Amino acid sequence: MTAMILVNLPATNLDISTAFYQALDFHNNPQLTDITAGMVRSDNHRRGNLRIKF
Repeated sequence: MTAMILVNLPATNLDISTAFYQALDFHNNPQLTDITAGMVRSDNHRRGNLRIKF
């Protein structure tokens, strides 16, 4: 059985946060990314939502 982990993470700078997770082998999902939020995923069923903290 495969488990999927979904995590919502607040971010103050989306570009820096996305670069950090890409260095950890996560990939940006451009279909679910705009200027206020980003979606990163890994190949082993982990996903994270990065949201700008206002």
